[in-house]
Amino acid sequence: MEGSESQSQGVECTAEQWDEIRNSFQSSIMVDTKLSSLAENVGTTEWPVSGAEETPSKYIYLTFDELRMIPEIGEHPKRIDLLVVIMKETLAFDDPFGDMVVQVEASSQRDDNVLKNLERLEIPEDFPIIISRISVATKELCADEEIKTLSEFIGFSQNMAQNVIVGGDFRNLLNSIANIDEESIATFLPFRVGKKGIYLPEAIGHLVDALEIEDNINFEEELTEENAELINANMNALFHWFTEEKGVLNNIMVEGGDLNRYLLVLNDPAKEKKAAILITLYFQPEKVLPGRRGLWGSISSLWKKN
Repeated sequence: MEGSESQSQGVECTAEQWDEIRNSFQSSIMVDTKLSSLAENVGTTEWPVSGAEETPSKYIYLTFDELRMIPEIGEHPKRIDLLVVIMKETLAFDDPFGDMVVQVEASSQRDDNVLKNLERLEIPEDFPIIISRISVATKELCADEEIKTLSEFIGFSQNMAQNVIVGGDFRNLLNSIANIDEESIATFLPFRVGKKGIYLPEAIGHLVDALEIEDNINFEEELTEENAELINANMNALFHWFTEEKGVLNNIMVEGGDLNRYLLVLNDPAKEKKAAILITLYFQPEKVLPGRRGLWGSISSLWKKN
């Protein structure tokens, strides 16, 4: 491969085309993703240069002339064409909302690819979008559009015109799945990097994040009736989905098991402590809020209805 590249007679990409693609890519969330991963995800020839720094951000701030001066590029000029192909194909996922009228077939293919990635990661298509870690505004839009599942979210994202939705969680979640960016997926879904499927501890960890209570010592004292409603809605939705795991947690609570050990996978002691409080609050609220009858009564009355 190295020899054939060395003997290449120039490149097809022009300076103008390079400027266009590099400027477009600067706003991509995949700008710091390894080129080897991007190449694999879009199905092109593998990127031949190894190293943690081999990401689009290494190259996109260079002019065409500067790009050709880099040894790993200058000695193998055809790599410019490969770099452009990788970035163009990635942008097809990165901006799935543009040119939808003339690219219906391409959009359908992208949709299929994203759903195949879900299957590959063993993330259920019917996972409720309401218990994903997307913004309140995005959840409200989903409610307005009657988007209830992850697959419906993907279909809606893929088929909306660019002037209606220009980015945000729709774009970022879609891209994370399209490019199998596990760390990014884990910021939206209760996904465990390096594993497959979805997990309850991570889901409760997302709820901790959603509460936005920074006080690690007096976390329970910062809980309000508004928080109680949010906790109630999310925990009920979670346990409606994670039915078996709910039984496991209930047994831990009844038998006095090690809740901290169950939450150790969060790899964040402060978050683990807060998550343990939320679990205890759900199953045994009187242990978390002694003496706070108003809030305890509010929580108890809410959960006794479910």
